[in-house]
Amino acid sequence: MREAGKGTAAVLSGAGLRAEQVDDPTVRLEVRTQIKVLELAAQELQDDFLGFHLARSFDLREIGLLYYVMASSGLLADALRNAERYSGINNEGVRLHFRSDRATVIALDYLNVDRGSDRHQIEFWLTALVRICRQLTDNRLAPRKLTVRHIRHNSPAEYKLFLASDVEFGAEADEIVFSEQVASLPIVGADTYLNKLLRQYADEVLAHQPHERGVDDSDPPHCLADHRERPCLVPCGRLGKPPCGVAHRGDGPLQRACPGLQAGGVRVVPRGPAGR
Repeated sequence: MREAGKGTAAVLSGAGLRAEQVDDPTVRLEVRTQIKVLELAAQELQDDFLGFHLARSFDLREIGLLYYVMASSGLLADALRNAERYSGINNEGVRLHFRSDRATVIALDYLNVDRGSDRHQIEFWLTALVRICRQLTDNRLAPRKLTVRHIRHNSPAEYKLFLASDVEFGAEADEIVFSEQVASLPIVGADTYLNKLLRQYADEVLAHQPHERGVDDSDPPHCLADHRERPCLVPCGRLGKPPCGVAHRGDGPLQRACPGLQAGGVRVVPRGPAGR
C-alpha cells in the first residue's frame, strides 16, 4: 500500500486494529483479522487479485526457516514432506498436506477459521507454493490441475499465464496437482548436513509446541471462537537464535500488503532479492 502511495490507517481501523498493536511484535493477530486486513487492503487498492499479485515476486527466503528446510532437502518429495511436518507446529490458519499416489498433490486446509471468509490469503499461498516448487527444482513446473474452493466467475488470464495452468474455482479442495514424476525431482541446493541440522532444530521447536486441535469449517461455531495466530515459524526468545544465522521470521500476504505488520512475536528481517 505504501508503494501505491496509500496509508494503512483506514485498513487497520476497519479490521479493528490500532497502530500500537501493529508496532508491537508481541501482539498476535487472529487469523480472521489477517484475512480482514487483506480484504480491506484489496478494496483500498482496487485490486481484486491482491493475494496472487503479492505472491508473484516476493523473496521466497522471507518465508524463513520453513523455506530453508525445504531448500536443503534432497528431493521435492522430501521438501514437501518436511513442509507438511513443519506446518503442523504453526497455527497460521493454513495447514499443508502432501501425497504422491499417482500424482504429486499439495493440499491446503484452513484451521480455526471459516474458509469461506477468504480469497486473497489462499491465493497467495497456492501461488507461492508453485513458485517454491519451481525455485527448488530450477524447473518451470506447470501444475496438471490447480483447484480453489472459493468462487470466481472467470479465471483471470494472468493466472494461467503465470501458473501455466487453468485454475478451477468453486472446487471441493484447495490443491495443486503435479504429475507423479515431479515428486522425484532433485532439489538444486540440497545440503544433507544443513537439512539435518535444520530438521533437528524444527523438531526441538515441535517438542516445545503445545498441542492444539485444528478447527475446520465443519466444527460447531463455538469452536471457532478466540483462536489466535501462533507465531510464524519460531517465537522470538523461546529457543534462542536459530542455527546458521537463519532468521526468526514469518511472512505472508498480510506482511506483503502492509509492511510493518508482524506475525506474533516474530520480527521481520529484510533480505536481498531472490526467487523466480
